[in-house]
Amino acid sequence: LHITNKYEKPDISLGINANFTGNNPDNFEGYIKLEDLAFYTAKDSFIIHNLRVETSADEHPYKRLSIASDIINGEIKGIYSFSSLVHDLCHTAERYLPSLIKNLVNENSAPKSENRFDFLMTINNTENISKTLKLPVAILRQSSINGYYNNSTNSLNTEINIPSFRIGKTSLDSVKLHLDNANESINLQLTASQNHKGS
Repeated sequence: LHITNKYEKPDISLGINANFTGNNPDNFEGYIKLEDLAFYTAKDSFIIHNLRVETSADEHPYKRLSIASDIINGEIKGIYSFSSLVHDLCHTAERYLPSLIKNLVNENSAPKSENRFDFLMTINNTENISKTLKLPVAILRQSSINGYYNNSTNSLNTEINIPSFRIGKTSLDSVKLHLDNANESINLQLTASQNHKGS
């Protein structure tokens, strides 16, 4: 991972508690819990006290994947297959961006699975993580991502709401992004306002 090349005196520690069955991500059932995940450098640090990822099958073939932590919380509910998801998303995008996506889609090697699910996720303030990991983007207030995807009908809908975030030295407020493919076309709406405080 070349961590020692990017960070000065990096040190990472964590505890792991797991109880699950399955031999691949598509049939895992159970949970993995990270406790007191801490990352230190010479100047900065962050700690995530609890991060739990849990999968369950409510009623076959419907499944639920949830994540709960200090920073990110959310769930995916429905029918989903990680082994085919990237291919299916590329197949959906190919209808609108054929020249860009065509070479990424290989129908002969594509796994045959259904992806029909809803998703919801919230992300809390990431300033400490972004600073420690030297990331160019930091979320300053709780933000949300939600929507659905159905590969059978090639339909998708995503909404992103970010009340305040920073990219580089630029601060933006009230960022809202809506993406869907209703009416056989890609529809994208993006609004935001620049925060000039301290400028």
